[in-house]
Amino acid sequence: MNINRKKRIILVIKGVAKGQKGSFTIDELKKKMNLKLKHRNFNDILENEREVEEFVKKMQKEKKLFRYNESDSKYFFVH
Repeated sequence: MNINRKKRIILVIKGVAKGQKGSFTIDELKKKMNLKLKHRNFNDILENEREVEEFVKKMQKEKKLFRYNESDSKYFFVH
């Protein structure tokens, strides 16, 4: 994959994550990210899903997605 294309994809994904307000599930977040990528003419569905998965895993590892209890299914984005 072209490095500039990957940078643009990640920029779009970050914009969706930072724009989230309130609580959301991981699936809702992934759907919004994929929809925004498709809207911005990134039409390779497999590539988009792979990048979204990597980004969400990275955010969880870096503790950017917060939930009050371990049993909660809803997350909050920590800026």
